[in-house]
Amino acid sequence: MEVDPDVKASVYDASLFVHPEENPQWVVYTGDGYECLQGIDVSEHQGTIDWQAVADAGYRFAFIRVGYRGYGEAGTLQEDAMAVENLRGAKEAGLFVGTYFFSQALNEKEASEEASLAVSVIEKSGVEPDLPLMYDPELIRDDQGRANEITRDQVALNTKAFRETVEASSSCRADIYSNLPWEHHYFDTATMNSFDIWYADYEPQPQTDLNLWLR
Repeated sequence: MEVDPDVKASVYDASLFVHPEENPQWVVYTGDGYECLQGIDVSEHQGTIDWQAVADAGYRFAFIRVGYRGYGEAGTLQEDAMAVENLRGAKEAGLFVGTYFFSQALNEKEASEEASLAVSVIEKSGVEPDLPLMYDPELIRDDQGRANEITRDQVALNTKAFRETVEASSSCRADIYSNLPWEHHYFDTATMNSFDIWYADYEPQPQTDLNLWLR
């Protein structure tokens, strides 16, 4: 995909991402000036988690889903059933804790509703997150994805509304979750430059040239 030259470029050298022999499932960055931490992201789909075992295995952080909007026309808002337990457990085990909300918002009003639910779940847990609350809009290819026809302009408006609601009602910082198709087709240049981005990639080295966090 063509890289937008107006989006801030990555400072990483892709050749310096390696898989260590002792933990080949991990990816670490061996360049100077950066520390590479290993973490996980979880939701109710992982069931009950032994958070001390996670910490003992060398993981340093966790992003925890706090809620989601359902597929289909209704788009019902739902709290993740394990969110509070996971937030408390990860924090008690000494991990850095971040959160995310799986969005199917069609407009700014719905994005703001999602942000309000996310903040309320975090507050209910009593945990002060160390890492941002990530806005995670996604297309659904194998089910009734209600936001599958969303435009780039509407994504920008939704993302802005989510951040404004989060930051007006909590001490959390809101940023965005993305992958290669989203950064090229759905997030505009202004959004990419004004948010930190948790970037999903499942190749040996990152496929993007943009300045992102890596998953």
